[in-house]
Formats: sequence, structure tokens, C-alpha cells
Amino acid sequence: MNQNATNKERVDNYSKRNTDLINKKILLFLFSMLYVFSVVAQDTKIYAKVDERTELLSVVFRLAEAKEYSGKETYFQLFQ
Repeated sequence: MNQNATNKERVDNYSKRNTDLINKKILLFLFSMLYVFSVVAQDTKIYAKVDERTELLSVVFRLAEAKEYSGKETYFQLFQ
């Protein structure tokens, strides 16, 4: 009889732990959804700007007659 009482206590403890775990998961889910829905979207405007350093480098490479800027062969001719 004592063994049966111990098994019943084990089942009760397991059931209680399982219920506590489910409650914690539900709370975590609810708090995470609350956080997700409370986040405000950022400004969606996109600003384009030209970096002058890049433009200067492209002029320098063109004056140095680099292969990419020489115009003697196109990109696709390299693969023929």
C-alpha cells in the first residue's frame, strides 16, 4: 500500500510540474506577443546619397586605364 501511495504522489508531482511548465510557457508567449505588438515601426523613408570618395576612385581608375574601365572588352567577352 505504501508503494501505491508513493506512485500516486509521483504522478501528482509530475502533473503539477507539467502544469507549471505549461503555465510558464503560456506566460512567456503572452509577454513576447505583447512586446512584438508594442514595437513601433521605424521611419521607412530611404535616403539616397552619393559618396564622393567612390566617384573620385572611379575617375582615378578610368584615368589609369584599369581593365574594368578601359572599354576595350565587355564583361561578357571574358567568358566566351
